[in-house]
Amino acid sequence: VWETKTYIYMISLKIEDIPDFNPKFAVAGTFLFVREKILLLQRAAHKPQGETWGVPAGKINHLEDRQAGARRELLEETGISLWPHLFEHKHTFYVRNEKKQYDFIYEVFIVRMCTKPAVNINIEEHVDYEWKTPSDALLVNLMDDEDEVIKHTFNL
Repeated sequence: VWETKTYIYMISLKIEDIPDFNPKFAVAGTFLFVREKILLLQRAAHKPQGETWGVPAGKINHLEDRQAGARRELLEETGISLWPHLFEHKHTFYVRNEKKQYDFIYEVFIVRMCTKPAVNINIEEHVDYEWKTPSDALLVNLMDDEDEVIKHTFNL
């Protein structure tokens, strides 16, 4: 179990590490990994955790599987459409937000590519994007828990 910088989150790869875990929803996120860099999106100020950075991610809809959720969120947030076989499931994280008093599941995918795709951010949700190494990504104002996910996914 890791407590993140805000100390309102508990995050673990093992469900048994978080007592009475009861997820209200699941989220799918995708690390687009191109030439040692990952795509980060900056959230619009009016969104929850506004002005923070994170990977393309969002809630998985009721009738879709985790990979379909990751593909849909990537398309909605960046305009990037990729074949399903490119999505490699890396981890399932179990997250507790103690401040807001809810649990959720965070499904993490990685897509490795040789060239950077064109990024067309959804301007209702995001205001900017950048390609950063995973180490450099840890230096920006990340969404809650994203730092621990980056560290674990890229062995930092």
